[in-house]
Amino acid sequence: MVIKIVNLYQRNKVKERSQIKMRLWRKFKVKLALGTVHRYMSILGLYSIQRKERYKNAPLEKSDNIFKNVLNRDFKAYHISNKNDLDLVIQTLNKAFSANNPEEVSGLIIHSDRGYQYTSRLYDETLRYYDIIPSFTRKGTPTDNAPIESFYSTFTQECLKQIKKKYQNIVEKIVDFFLYEYNYERPQWNKKELTPIEYRYQFNS
Repeated sequence: MVIKIVNLYQRNKVKERSQIKMRLWRKFKVKLALGTVHRYMSILGLYSIQRKERYKNAPLEKSDNIFKNVLNRDFKAYHISNKNDLDLVIQTLNKAFSANNPEEVSGLIIHSDRGYQYTSRLYDETLRYYDIIPSFTRKGTPTDNAPIESFYSTFTQECLKQIKKKYQNIVEKIVDFFLYEYNYERPQWNKKELTPIEYRYQFNS
């Protein structure tokens, strides 16, 4: 058991006790309580990443063009830039949508906050071109964006903070590896302990 936990922690870079619990079952059919996993990790001196709860639930309100933000949480594309500007957003959209057939993306809903990039004319025209429906976070309600905030927290802790030298070619390789692992190998509690890809394709089978 000790060897299995250490291998998951060191070789697979699994730093959360919940992830170790789920992967012990998926890989080895070993079922342990979360507290038991925590005790093993404490004895072994393995640090578990724990994230603070950022937002409390907010009451729902009626608003135009707002949809419940429920993601499959599998990520299709990214673009690296030194600036968080409109060009970064448009480049990422073009990469994501051009990689699929028009029929596959037509009618999809894309959710964002109300930053200037997402309320610009070019952003709106790009979504119209691909026949995508925009959805926006309600004003003063950051919980609407909770799924992507949760992903970004995981991405920051397990990927960005591990990058020592941020040369673009190194960053791209590490991000590619992280996204593959996130999409295909990382089970999630709220997805019935399935990976994002497994969760998506159970509805297509």
